[in-house]
Amino acid sequence: MALSAQIEKVVGAGAEQLVNYNFTDIAAGTGVVEFYGGRLGDNVKASYALLNNKFYSSRVLTDNDCASSAYVKYLDLDFDIEFNLPKTINGNVLVNIPVGAQGLAPTTLYMFPAVRIRKWDGTTETELGYASGGILYSPGLGDGDFIYGMGALGIPIINVNFKKGETLRVTAELWALNGLGTPAQQIFIGHDPQGRATSGYETTPTGNPQLTFGTTPSVFTVQVPFKLNI
Repeated sequence: MALSAQIEKVVGAGAEQLVNYNFTDIAAGTGVVEFYGGRLGDNVKASYALLNNKFYSSRVLTDNDCASSAYVKYLDLDFDIEFNLPKTINGNVLVNIPVGAQGLAPTTLYMFPAVRIRKWDGTTETELGYASGGILYSPGLGDGDFIYGMGALGIPIINVNFKKGETLRVTAELWALNGLGTPAQQIFIGHDPQGRATSGYETTPTGNPQLTFGTTPSVFTVQVPFKLNI
């Protein structure tokens, strides 16, 4: 049975702390928190964070040229959140990854998102699970034309404990190939909690319009099921 807007009292360091869950599943004994991924900092020194509030990302997307006739991983973004209290993840972690591409030369494009869930303790990175999404295909984007998709990926994480100070790391990847083996598309992952089309800082490929999500959602979300003390 699912209940919305639940609050669990969690005991930590001799005091009670209130934790807001987006929804709970009493049968599974979990409370789900939805985190939003976004970019912090400028184009020279940037990082990626997970927060449970809808902040404005410094850029709504991160991009790269697709320039290979074989599958290549063009983007690898680490979205991190550090826990201030011990937590246990138990259930399916659900990730929505917005992706897109702008044509530079008319040729085929194949691309797919993938996600890795990891634990980071400041020294060692431990992989907990991996999933890849469906292929987004275009027979030939015209110069300056766009294509968009949304990956929905689930990874089961069963009774994995996080200590205070440890980090949940969600790594978003984008793999692609094209029919020319030369730069023929600009491909990108979206990550704006506010769902904007552009922040104004996006790349403008030579001779083409600025990269944008148009009317398509650019919100990167991660739903994490935490074990409840019930």
